[in-house]
Amino acid sequence: MAFKINKGTSLSLDSPESLFRDIKTKKIPGPLADQADLWREYQEKALDKADVALQLPTGGGKTLAGIVLAEWRRLKFQERVVFLCPTRQLVNQVAEQASEKYGIKVHAFTGPKSGYDKDAAAEYVNCERIAVATYSSLFNSAPFFDNPHIIMLDDAHAAEQYIAKMWSLSVDRFTDAHKPLYAALLSVLKPAISAADVERLANPDTGRDLHWVEKLPTPTFNELIPELVGVIDAYVLKPGYPVAEHRFVWSAIRDHLHACHFYLGAGSILIRPLLPPTNTHAPFACAKQRIYMSATFGGAGELERITGRPRIERLQTKAGWDRQTIGRRYFLFPERSLSDEDQLTLCAKMMDRAGRTLVLTPDGRRERRFRDFVEEVLHFPVYDAQAIEQSKREFVAEGKAVAIVANRYDGIDFPGDECRLLIAEGLPRATNLQEKFLISRMGAVDLLNVRITTRLVQAFGRCTRSDQDYSAVIVLGEELNKHLLMPERRSFLHPELHAELQFGIEQAKGASIDDYLENLEIFLAQGDDWRQANADILDKRDKLTQEQPPGAHELASAVADEIEYQVMIWNKNFIGAFDQARSILGKLTEPKLRGYRAFWHYLAGSAAWLAYQSGTDGFDVHAREQYSTALKTERALAWLVPLSKLAGVTDDAAKVVEDKDTWSIIERMEALFDSLGTLTDYKYDKFEVDVRTKLDQNEAKIFEAGHEKLGQLLGYDAGNRNDTGTPDPWWMANGTLCLIFEDHSDAQPDNSLSVNKARQACTHPNWVRENLPVEEDATVVSILVTPVVVADAPALPHLNEVLVWNLEDFRAWAHNAISVVREIRREYPNSGDLVWRANAAEKLAEANVTPKALLSMLKARIGSEVLRSA
Repeated sequence: MAFKINKGTSLSLDSPESLFRDIKTKKIPGPLADQADLWREYQEKALDKADVALQLPTGGGKTLAGIVLAEWRRLKFQERVVFLCPTRQLVNQVAEQASEKYGIKVHAFTGPKSGYDKDAAAEYVNCERIAVATYSSLFNSAPFFDNPHIIMLDDAHAAEQYIAKMWSLSVDRFTDAHKPLYAALLSVLKPAISAADVERLANPDTGRDLHWVEKLPTPTFNELIPELVGVIDAYVLKPGYPVAEHRFVWSAIRDHLHACHFYLGAGSILIRPLLPPTNTHAPFACAKQRIYMSATFGGAGELERITGRPRIERLQTKAGWDRQTIGRRYFLFPERSLSDEDQLTLCAKMMDRAGRTLVLTPDGRRERRFRDFVEEVLHFPVYDAQAIEQSKREFVAEGKAVAIVANRYDGIDFPGDECRLLIAEGLPRATNLQEKFLISRMGAVDLLNVRITTRLVQAFGRCTRSDQDYSAVIVLGEELNKHLLMPERRSFLHPELHAELQFGIEQAKGASIDDYLENLEIFLAQGDDWRQANADILDKRDKLTQEQPPGAHELASAVADEIEYQVMIWNKNFIGAFDQARSILGKLTEPKLRGYRAFWHYLAGSAAWLAYQSGTDGFDVHAREQYSTALKTERALAWLVPLSKLAGVTDDAAKVVEDKDTWSIIERMEALFDSLGTLTDYKYDKFEVDVRTKLDQNEAKIFEAGHEKLGQLLGYDAGNRNDTGTPDPWWMANGTLCLIFEDHSDAQPDNSLSVNKARQACTHPNWVRENLPVEEDATVVSILVTPVVVADAPALPHLNEVLVWNLEDFRAWAHNAISVVREIRREYPNSGDLVWRANAAEKLAEANVTPKALLSMLKARIGSEVLRSA
């Protein structure tokens, strides 16, 4: 065997640019001017920075810029470099491009580390080759890549779900392997949460509870930690436990639950810290440099929050990418002019015409629904995210096929003619329970605006990866359509994307199925007719400018303190965390951020409470002050009400507590508006007409159905049963208040109320306490709705605690309340808008719709006093 002689390298290492020019086996010209400029700026400004972000637009050669920079550092400084991608398919794609196009030999690492090629692993360790791997290859409890010098994170804007996953214990009731642990956790939670929430967790209604999310306040969660540790240990650490991911995550957070948050959703539980504590993961934190690459970073500190790194040097190309984008998209908005049925008909025709289609949805529920539609109507083969991530070769080889991907807006690319049709269904507002909680319960929509915008930009660009690419994009779903139709939302987007959307919105006005199909043919032909349309888009682009979302500057200025807070709370430095939270509060001055500001008052109070519990005298006072301020900062947040017990009920806090039922019904009203849609009135009108029509009927069953739906419309958790001996509709504001009705609509005004009817109404509260999820000390009010004005003498003693509501008075009140709801719906922007909630509360109170106002109006109508003896 001949000896292997290391001859070193003769390649120029003066700069990444000179290195690339010396690689004569490359198959592409270059570098592009933007790439070379970015390399030079990196050498001048960021060579020794710990964290650097490189921004290149889609199609701007981001992968080439990253791989060449990685190879230059490996050769020049003898460094171990790992290049991270979101998916296995991208790992293989990047490795192939590096070798075949760029002339740079790299090693791709996918699958379990036990299966890594030994020679390839050794060459990486010895700094002989770049390693290309998935994010999960680094972010796990025992990675092979445990001491890289340089980490390059491709598609860094999308890294949140891969990074945070390492510290996120997610337990799902509908996953068979999770069910035993889920049931055990529910048994621990029962004493600490309301009966209604126990019911939502135990028997979730995917319709009613779809938007529900809750969070255990830190003091409540902290009291449960010893029992939770015992239960989770017993399951997760047991030999043979089937969910390996739970075991890895639990090892990371088990001893730091004081720094985590406990979220509840319909059939789901999530335990995680607010921000990923990446400083505790040595393979990431101890690298010499981390380089983040993306086409979209935003300016509100989102990259720092995603990665847990407080200060990231940003570099970006200086060419005209602030005005121009790669490729061309034609957006179609069929919801603007077509019925739901016609929209699906159009989709089917367009999918058949395009051949291959990519469908992006924000959740598994919509993914399954679209899969069923494709399989029943088109009979095309369907590929899910897992199949595409392994390889897209089979999908691309099909003449007609559909790839349907849920909750993924990155890492799946279809350039050229691989896919000419993209269907985006649903707005990617919240991709996990923490985001859902911050938006819907804390009103912190503006915190996540940049993240939502980034997801949209990434979604719309999946089929336009180069300047020659073009793709039609069908926009489906009420919430996504509404978001994109609002000019103030589009203003946050790149001017050319904004112009493409504006053009598509204009074309959709009054369009028929045939109009859409004709326009698609013109677009796909890319002929003279489309060139005129393209010129219109460019003209629109030149008149537009991109704006920053409200509060972006304040959020960016606070992010380093937020990360430092996470470090301190993780390490049980509760006093330091309290100080950091107060520093953050000093920076969140934008009025639009008041929900997020209330959340930080809560976090400051929780840090002070933990400090007091750990033995620091006087911090109980600080905790009460911060909790009380959180309550006063934003009254429209029902979730903050439980803090009143910890805050001490001041006059201001008492007002919030008094209004807790109001905020509960408004949150449910938002969920109903979202489910019925606000872009058009069609579904809402149908719902309203049904309520009004049934309430005007005297026939008992019809009236009761209208009465129940009225409660839903007014934001109550309303229900009804038809069993023998059960009451008529009930309206619950939450588990502490229930209005239970006995409807007597089929009586005549000159009838006398019988003793049996009075006894029924009197005993309804007993039935409620036995059968509905109300608290032990809940207020249960029995209300008799009747046209009669007299009662049999034996009936009156049973009516001492029953309120009587005259049927015609009830109908007049109901019709007025419905009109008020229509009025506030007209002004409804999106869930979580705190200004709208405050205005809605005022109008609902004036109409005696809020629980407090309604009970005040009815309290004098005691049955034994209102009805005369026959």
